[in-house]
Amino acid sequence: MAPLVSPRPASATLPGGSQAGAEPRPSETSGTTDLFFGTIHLYRELGAEPSTTAEKRRAKDEDDGRAVGLVSVPGVLNAAALLEFIAPALDDVEQVRMLRDATPNRSLVLVRFHDAAKADEFKRMYDGKPYHDSKDSEICHVVSISSIKLKATSTPPPQVDPVSGRELVELPTCPVCLDTLDARANGGLVSVLCGHSFHCSCLLRWRDSRCPVCRYSNARQRRNTVSETSDAKCAVCQSPSNLWICVICGNVGCGRYQGGHAHSHFGETGHSYSLEISTGRIWSYLDDEYVHRLIRLRPSESSPASDGRLIELPSLPIAASASAARAGAGAGAGAGPGRDAEVEQDKLEALAVSYGDLMSSQLASQREWFEEELAREKDRVRVSEARRDELEGEVGRLRGALKEADRRAERERSEGKRGRDELEARVDKLRREAAHEADERRRERTEATKARRALEKDLDAERAVTASLSRNLASLRDDLAAQTGETAAVRSEVDDLKDQLNDLLAALSLRDRIEQAGPDSEMAGASLGVAPAPRQAAGAAEGPRNPSAAKAAARRKKKKK
Repeated sequence: MAPLVSPRPASATLPGGSQAGAEPRPSETSGTTDLFFGTIHLYRELGAEPSTTAEKRRAKDEDDGRAVGLVSVPGVLNAAALLEFIAPALDDVEQVRMLRDATPNRSLVLVRFHDAAKADEFKRMYDGKPYHDSKDSEICHVVSISSIKLKATSTPPPQVDPVSGRELVELPTCPVCLDTLDARANGGLVSVLCGHSFHCSCLLRWRDSRCPVCRYSNARQRRNTVSETSDAKCAVCQSPSNLWICVICGNVGCGRYQGGHAHSHFGETGHSYSLEISTGRIWSYLDDEYVHRLIRLRPSESSPASDGRLIELPSLPIAASASAARAGAGAGAGAGPGRDAEVEQDKLEALAVSYGDLMSSQLASQREWFEEELAREKDRVRVSEARRDELEGEVGRLRGALKEADRRAERERSEGKRGRDELEARVDKLRREAAHEADERRRERTEATKARRALEKDLDAERAVTASLSRNLASLRDDLAAQTGETAAVRSEVDDLKDQLNDLLAALSLRDRIEQAGPDSEMAGASLGVAPAPRQAAGAAEGPRNPSAAKAAARRKKKKK
């Protein structure tokens, strides 16, 4: 958005008035402030066509994205409160400018930063953030400012002599601290609604809602002049009568018998003092009474009893009517002011002049005193800076020595740690080796025990098998002996049977030959006889020595069993 301001410089004047019944006097001015009047227009960029390279370069030269705007800032938020609201970002702020909006009790604030990134960060941080912690607080709306254009109806006078031809501009001074208003050297600047500029740090400590310069230069109307009737209206219901203005923030509201918006403002903000525009009286909502124009009498020789007594001065209309009555006491209808009024006027003017001279002298002496204090403070600062430099040098040397000691200690610690680590590693290795050897010995003992038990078990089994085999062998030997005897007997019988069979076969063969030979054969009628064999005894003796016969006898015995 880009605000377009059409300023028209004017002079904010506090006019004076004439006494009732006297000839009109020319308006008197106690202070002036240059203000700029105009109309603020906000434009949103929509449907922008693609820019050329030259246009982009020109736009970058004209605007670098460092400006943002706070739209519809409430009127109760004065410059100090606004600076306190944006205090976390003041280090990056170059300048702040407050502009009065056409909406009642609203203003537009322009903030320029040193860097575009800080402006974007400020927009992200504060856009949508409430101004106060209360539930019904208004929301801060931050928009990016692409360009600012001013259309002036007149050209202001140049600040520098044009004949010189040099671009030299005298920097103004801050009215609070009297330092130059240079944003690059003194931090951010803020311009309030009346056009005066201050350092952000200076105005942040100013808790009054009024401008410090306007509060001093634009004094109240002189003497007992009645204020002119303004066209003020209630900010809520637009009522022009029974109006009260908050003496803290300037909010205008109607009385409790009209709409009660002034009292509602007290309930919302806690601003407890309100001034009645028509009479000038001030009402305190906390005490529920008038607290305007209360003064404390000084002690005097004529009336010592009045020491410290509080009295109330009459309001503006009452004072005006009383002054008019005194002025008309010595003059007829249409005549000028009386001599008493002129004498009183001269006294008041002399008092005002003396008071002005006193204020000027006091301010001059105060300025001299502050300048002397500032010079002494600068001397103390220089001495402190020199001492600080010495201390910083000493601290630097001590820090160097401390760093060297730290390095040595760190080196020693590292070496000790390395040696300790090596020893611990060796101890751990020896412990692991000892544990491994113990495990090996334990495992060997376990295996030996197991092997011994297995061997003992095998030995017992072998012994049992051997005993069983011994028993079986004895029985087998007995069986073998018996089988051997039986085998020998059987063999002898077989031999006998073989001999008998041979003899029988021989006899049968011989018979057949005899029968074939017939009765004429010489062997006809012969007889056969069997002679004992001489090998019978020898066969009986050799029978037991034949292993095959013994095996056959054993097999026959097993089959019988």
